[in-house]
Amino acid sequence: MSRSDRYSIGDAAAICHVSIQTLRHYDKIGLVQPAEKNTETGYRYYRKEQLLQIQMVRCLKNLEFSLDEIRSMLEAKSMEYVQERIREKLENLRREVERLQMVCDNSRLFLDRLRGGQSLLKNLAQNPDAETFCQDEMRLEEIPAQELIYVRRTLENYRNEEINIERWSELLSLIQREKVVNSGCICVIYHQKPLEHFYTKACDYEVCMPVQEVRTEHKNYYRHEDAFQAVTTYHVGSYSGLLQPYMMLMRWIEENHYRICGPMRDVFEVSPIDTSNPDEYVTKIVIPVCRQE
Repeated sequence: MSRSDRYSIGDAAAICHVSIQTLRHYDKIGLVQPAEKNTETGYRYYRKEQLLQIQMVRCLKNLEFSLDEIRSMLEAKSMEYVQERIREKLENLRREVERLQMVCDNSRLFLDRLRGGQSLLKNLAQNPDAETFCQDEMRLEEIPAQELIYVRRTLENYRNEEINIERWSELLSLIQREKVVNSGCICVIYHQKPLEHFYTKACDYEVCMPVQEVRTEHKNYYRHEDAFQAVTTYHVGSYSGLLQPYMMLMRWIEENHYRICGPMRDVFEVSPIDTSNPDEYVTKIVIPVCRQE
């Protein structure tokens, strides 16, 4: 090797914009080894072929390949092999982008829910009389059509004063397994006679969540719900106080000549899985109604 065709480790590091320590590490692990090494002085000398290898290593590192993966590509000496590894990397990146987008969407929804709950708490702080607050928030509204992912079970020894952690966990695990993006809050639908879920021992209990997309390969986990009209209000605080706003809605329904035409439900806008303070629980009560004939 002529002197004009060889580069000291310092020259190679400067030309390739890497550190001397990096080149020593590449040599140690057999990734890029110098063309010549003086056994007496330990000096390393590189030639242009090694400099090109170093540049290839830099390019592949920028694509987040590991050094072991890069070594296999250098050893293969095959453009086809490198292309295949890059195609695999692109597919992995695509899946990761989808995962991160789902995390981003769910995080944004979570933040919006907490902001909405905080706004209601501020309104209540300005008007601490719970009954007046409930009356102010009673409204007739259109609930839009939605796709739901759900779990429905008959619960024995049911208690309305607390959430059913087993069924909530089952739903949340299903959502994670299906990798769906939710578009709303956890909702519990009581497939019972009106108010029966407050005193029954056995409850036909559905816990669900609206989602943006239905995974068609698992249709039994999902159902479509048509739009419906409902009278709604909010309850802030412990679930032991849920009966009072329900009774106020029942009185409103009777006085305004409506009738109940669907199962009652609670929408948990801020729940025990969002805050450890029961005073911050925010529950939307929804009762489907239609005009009396």
